[in-house]
Amino acid sequence: MSIVCIHRNIGRYIANSGRLFVRRLVSSGSYERPQMYQLDHVRKRIEFTVPLMFRTRLDYTFYRSDVICEDLILNMHKEGLPQLMNHLGAISVIGQFCFPHIEMEILNLLPELGSGTVRLRWRVKHISLLRALINPRMFSYSYRIKHLHWFDGYSIFFVDGEGLVYKLRIQKVMRDEEGKSVPKTTTQRLAEKMGMLPKPATCSKVWRSVRF
Repeated sequence: MSIVCIHRNIGRYIANSGRLFVRRLVSSGSYERPQMYQLDHVRKRIEFTVPLMFRTRLDYTFYRSDVICEDLILNMHKEGLPQLMNHLGAISVIGQFCFPHIEMEILNLLPELGSGTVRLRWRVKHISLLRALINPRMFSYSYRIKHLHWFDGYSIFFVDGEGLVYKLRIQKVMRDEEGKSVPKTTTQRLAEKMGMLPKPATCSKVWRSVRF
């Protein structure tokens, strides 16, 4: 009789736990579409944090802890907030290390209620190490700021019903026409896409020591 009672209690516990999980899942806004004010909040946080790239730590308060990052530029997939922070942090450190001047700016930032997304068109402006070495005038800010190269990209922030970003997709605006015959590390692809050096071997020591 005691064994039967134990089985009944276990059955009731599992049933109650299942109902509680379903109730929480239904009541949670994680699977609902965001409201416009929530998209506008995310837009404001993005507007604040994008210029901080390559300068200081970014704002991650508007991301979910299980956020997914699809980086179509570097062909990388990250899951979870810690991995996203490490990924963007590594890009920031490598950019500051390899480029004497590098900054990021917003070209266009638009929330879309229908798709529940905030869409960002961004530009990374930079001066390569090679250009800085062969042209001493690059050390003058007024001259350098007028001769920056740039790299354009497009990011989509998918927002849930709680106003948090659950997925980030990063992609290049123009299709990359570079050849892919020789396998490259992630840092090599990053630097070459941003036009750092015509010959990756010049910075080979950096590629061996710094990896994502």
